[in-house]
Amino acid sequence: MKNWSQAERRLMTWIVYILVPMSGVCVDIYVPSLPHVVTALGVSKTWVQLTIPVFSIGMALGQLIVGPVSDAIGRKPLIIFGAIFQLLCLLFIVSTHSIDVILFCRLLQGLCLSMMMVPVRVIMSDLYSGDEFKKKVTIMTVCWSLGPIIAPVIGGYLQHFFSWHAPFYFMMGYDVLALLLAVTVLKETIQHRVAFSFKQLLSNYRILFKDRRVMSAILIAGILIAYMLLFNVVSPFFVQQVLGYSAVVYGRVAFLIGSAWLLGTLFAKKFAVVSDNKKIPLVLSLITITTLIMCVLTFMLPFQLWQLLLLGVLVIAFAGVLTPGITASTLQLHAQIPATLSALLFSGIWLVGSMITTLGSVLKTKNLLPLEWTYLGITVLAILVYYVYYRQKKVVNVRCKAKLRVKQFSMQCQSTVGC
Repeated sequence: MKNWSQAERRLMTWIVYILVPMSGVCVDIYVPSLPHVVTALGVSKTWVQLTIPVFSIGMALGQLIVGPVSDAIGRKPLIIFGAIFQLLCLLFIVSTHSIDVILFCRLLQGLCLSMMMVPVRVIMSDLYSGDEFKKKVTIMTVCWSLGPIIAPVIGGYLQHFFSWHAPFYFMMGYDVLALLLAVTVLKETIQHRVAFSFKQLLSNYRILFKDRRVMSAILIAGILIAYMLLFNVVSPFFVQQVLGYSAVVYGRVAFLIGSAWLLGTLFAKKFAVVSDNKKIPLVLSLITITTLIMCVLTFMLPFQLWQLLLLGVLVIAFAGVLTPGITASTLQLHAQIPATLSALLFSGIWLVGSMITTLGSVLKTKNLLPLEWTYLGITVLAILVYYVYYRQKKVVNVRCKAKLRVKQFSMQCQSTVGC
């Protein structure tokens, strides 16, 4: 590892902290404007809601290839190219009134953002190691969580005082800041470049696709992310169209939801010593019970804002408790190909979450029942995946221990016969 001066290391660390929230900002700052885009473009809410999962799909697919490319050409060039092309995508979005163009540009924006976010995350492993690395990654995770918390509040005020274009101009400003920092301040941190081999990349992915623990972790974590993504897609219409509140009020609702996720991740650190075999069934059961209780309340009571808040805060906080542990335990597998594993894991999580979120485009927003039933369905799916696939490794270990005991007993019997 290169001997960076303390000042250089601190400066590049702060650049990472500044840029990491961008992925969350590019999703959540635009969410308060969804109902207003429907009115401005004269299209159905289904098409407008798709701009969220389409962006996430682009970011997910880009991560599959960006990681290995970053190891080959370095961090800084990808960040610069990604920032330039994202700026072009945003310029096209604010200059068009076609939903087809917006959807296409949002897909490309996700791809461009992956070119920035993957190298930004890897910079930490270039600069630090051991306990110091874990400490910095923890702070980086908190910085990322600030995006979903603060961005909707800003987006709500931008929509209230300007128009639906304003959040995209904000993204442009953020992107220009990232570009300036990358060009003028950020230094190349890669220590050893690795020649890119598409054949080797496919071979590594083939190994991971055959690992049931990795694939089941992607499914479960993707479902946990989908709780928040689904809420973001449908809740603006609940708050602004059904209940008649302003975009500013929705921004405050989203702030509480983002805070619930952050609170859940903080609790996850307290329960880090608890095994997944105890933690996952318990939390998924709590989500199931919460959703069923909210279904009963929806049948019994007229729809009010507190019901939406209660459902979102509880379910998303529970999801925040599980997600860090599942990703951390999965990243410890396949130590020989950590970069490829990281790329597949986070790409797969976003892809699964995005695919589930497309359901939000067909959900009716007259009351909470469609969202509650969707939450219940994907929770049952997560429970099934956990018991059928995720715990498979433990079952194998139990069988191995049983075989070992039989073998030991057989050897004892032979020894007794010999005596």
